[in-house]
Amino acid sequence: MVVGLTFFMEGLSLGIMPLGEKVGEKLPQKSKLPTVLAFSFILGLLSTFAEPAVTTLRTIGRSVIAWEAPLLFMLLNTYVEYLVYAVGIGVGIAVLLGLLRFLYGFSLKPFLYIIVSLLSIISVYAYFEPNLQYVLGLAWDCGAVTTGAVSVPLVIALGIGVSRAKGKRFSDHGVFGIVSLASLVPIITVILYGIIILPKVPSPMTAGEFFSPENRHEISMLFSGEEELMKYAFNHADYQAQLALFDHDPNKMNDFLREISRDENLAENLFGGKDDFNSWIMEKGTARQKAAIFQGTEDMQEAIDNYWNKRLDSEPSDIISSLKRNTTVAIRAIIPLVLLLLLVLFFIAREKLP
Repeated sequence: MVVGLTFFMEGLSLGIMPLGEKVGEKLPQKSKLPTVLAFSFILGLLSTFAEPAVTTLRTIGRSVIAWEAPLLFMLLNTYVEYLVYAVGIGVGIAVLLGLLRFLYGFSLKPFLYIIVSLLSIISVYAYFEPNLQYVLGLAWDCGAVTTGAVSVPLVIALGIGVSRAKGKRFSDHGVFGIVSLASLVPIITVILYGIIILPKVPSPMTAGEFFSPENRHEISMLFSGEEELMKYAFNHADYQAQLALFDHDPNKMNDFLREISRDENLAENLFGGKDDFNSWIMEKGTARQKAAIFQGTEDMQEAIDNYWNKRLDSEPSDIISSLKRNTTVAIRAIIPLVLLLLLVLFFIAREKLP
């Protein structure tokens, strides 16, 4: 599947190049400067949404520990859509600046001097801020993922087309200035977005402090609701941190676990279903949490033995289900790109017809 996707992306790049050149040639001839600049900004924004690497941001966010890097967790989970918008705005600004270069023959050096200076200043500031420090790596990575198989051929071809339309001499290395801008400007927009929402986010802390009642209001900004907060705690925090959710009272936690075992709706909201709750109890639950669900030691041991025997028998079917699920996700990710490629091929074929 990886090899097939690689060939597909190469084909998509080859198809986008002629389309970008045609648009770049026709647009300055038929439109005024504000229209050209607005179109270039929108093009940069939309090409970011089509980048396959950008879609991995949400997957990466699941591995971030909320109490160690609250701002990074918020950007990659609760606010991941806005993060993609911030990256897209950065690419849009970069494409706009790049087209201004082609239209008026500006040198690339002043752009790079200003952008790199600003980027250096805010990167140093972010490095010494505990919460922003974790976002710094994400911002620089976003600068890399935006220059992929969709955006790079498109913006380069657009620049070539604009250069030809204006009758300016085009150099092989000069066009890559627009790619440099598309790599640098999104870094700035992501860091600035992190600075904007920084006051809403708590500072890094221990897991016990994170889930304590004193910080409940602050950390609620990182989750969509109380149930989402509890779901995260049960799946990622240790027993002592989970206990903090219940005012460090084991009896309150035990009563809540027994309520989950009886209430199918609550089990579905917190764990995905009754079976998932049972799996959590068996695999992640402590001895105290297991004891809260089962009547005695013998019943608990019998339930554990039955669970693992059943789990061993169902492992092959679990692997098949996982393969089916991953294949479905891959197909859903590829379909929009296939449609875009077909649209590009149709446009090229129509241009070649007499």
